[in-house]
Amino acid sequence: MHHIAALSPAGHRTPGQSDRVALFDVCAPRAVAPNVGGPGFVTTSLPPQGGLSLNMARAMRISAWVCGALAVLLWMGPSLLRPDISNGDATQHVYWLYRYADRLLFPNDLSIEYFASDSVAPWGYRALYAMLVPFGDALFVAKLVAAALLAWTLVLAWRLGAQIVESARPVAGLVAVTAIVVLLTRSDLLPAMGFQRTFALPLTLLCLWALVARRYVWVGVSWVAAALFYPVIIPVLGLTAAVVFLGDLLRERRMPPLWQWNALLGVAAIAIVVFGSGTPEGIGPMVTYEQALAMPEFGAGGRQTLFGTSWIDSWFFQGRMGLGWSPKIVLAMAAAVAVTFALRRRKLIPPAAWALAAVGVVLWFVSRLILFTLYLPNRHSRMALAAFAMVVFMAAAFAVLQAVSARWPKGGARAFWGLAFLAPLVVVGALLPTALAAWQRPVDRDMERAYQFIATLPKDTLVAAHPDLADFVPLRSQRSVLVSTEVSIAFMQGYYRRLVPRIEASLRAAYASSWDEVESALDPYHVNVMLTAPRVWTETTYYPPFDKLARGLIERGKLEGFVLQNPPPDRILFRSGDVYVLRVGAGPGSHG
Repeated sequence: MHHIAALSPAGHRTPGQSDRVALFDVCAPRAVAPNVGGPGFVTTSLPPQGGLSLNMARAMRISAWVCGALAVLLWMGPSLLRPDISNGDATQHVYWLYRYADRLLFPNDLSIEYFASDSVAPWGYRALYAMLVPFGDALFVAKLVAAALLAWTLVLAWRLGAQIVESARPVAGLVAVTAIVVLLTRSDLLPAMGFQRTFALPLTLLCLWALVARRYVWVGVSWVAAALFYPVIIPVLGLTAAVVFLGDLLRERRMPPLWQWNALLGVAAIAIVVFGSGTPEGIGPMVTYEQALAMPEFGAGGRQTLFGTSWIDSWFFQGRMGLGWSPKIVLAMAAAVAVTFALRRRKLIPPAAWALAAVGVVLWFVSRLILFTLYLPNRHSRMALAAFAMVVFMAAAFAVLQAVSARWPKGGARAFWGLAFLAPLVVVGALLPTALAAWQRPVDRDMERAYQFIATLPKDTLVAAHPDLADFVPLRSQRSVLVSTEVSIAFMQGYYRRLVPRIEASLRAAYASSWDEVESALDPYHVNVMLTAPRVWTETTYYPPFDKLARGLIERGKLEGFVLQNPPPDRILFRSGDVYVLRVGAGPGSHG
């Protein structure tokens, strides 16, 4: 069958060549151009499709396009179509972007001092949204940025797979795209919102592809881009490239290509991080590891739990200290490596991928020992292992397909056609349940109306609410809140010290038994309105160290009643169902 005939370097059968041979001989040696192959990594000199018929190659490419379109549609679709669906971290990293369209919003907002500071919002992140937000709603723009980053990630996955197996680019590219989509559902790799960390995965893949393809001009570019958008990954990308460049130097006895360019961009990236980061006065310093261990905020049940409840949780699952991948995924990676080696296709896993995984894991382990010098350990290992997992899953799948085609040529052809058909189904199976769950989530129409009403109040209005209820007010109404749970970050001592009394005041007001108690709690902060809703009354406690205060207020309220359940009529500015917006003090437009 012409679909799977193995070819000699000239593209013809050699004398006596059997039909029952491997479809793609990735171990066949060939000359490696200085800027094309990877160091020590060879592919076959087969034609571009590696023996695939044009129809089969076309089917693979169409399948990859379908996979990409489905991934963007299912991963981003519900969020793009419904403003009430958004990642919770948007309440930290997106709400203040509205100021790029209207500088009068959020005057004297404490949380913006922290979240819009250089240490949290790098230059590139701020510059990008400063250009985009004046032309569209900030929340929607952030979702579009995430969709673009997802599309870019899929393109890089295709290019990386195709580069590793140049003799079968359509096959390897399709498998790589499918693998990265499935991985999206297994860890927080690419949120459906254009945060700083949303840039991490595509930039990691860009650096890895550049190292594998020896397109070294893009290595330095990935460093500078990381410095501008997510500096946390610079140590991983920089050290990985250093390992690969050192291998070049030892093997070739000369400096790697474009070393001057990358040295220049490396210095530029470091300069951007050094001069583009800093903590505003009154926000820092960052807590030390010893201090964090003594703080209930970082303990079990705390707002920012550092360690899991078991050793498995602490070392694998935990979102800040853990590896970022479950033991099952780690075992799956190991199994994929074992299959690739057992089928004698170890060169399908390029040295750069090994270097990336090793550097990511080493930095993760070291950062656990020197908290918080290298920020959070998880940030070093998660993306590095994601890229490595994509490569080894692609390598194992391709090695199996190659073995099948060698032993059963007719079955091999069917396997490749099956891959083109099944890959989109795998993408749908991986992403559809989450998309349906998000789309079917009921809309809280009372809260939506409350957000719309608050958005009509003067721009200097300060809103108080239970910290949980206050989370989405700045994002949906573009009005400041006294405090919310999402912005209550305990890492910065000066910032958090100023938040603590605000949290206590918000809880006292939310569970007050009299209106005088509401006024007394909020008056020092010149709050204008109070928001309350039924979900407040379903709470039984709050995060430590405020749990005792919250439980005491709730128990007292059960005996004496909660004034906000039946507020004074003259205080009601808005009501929808049991959601109220209440006038505090002189109300909106007044200044204390």
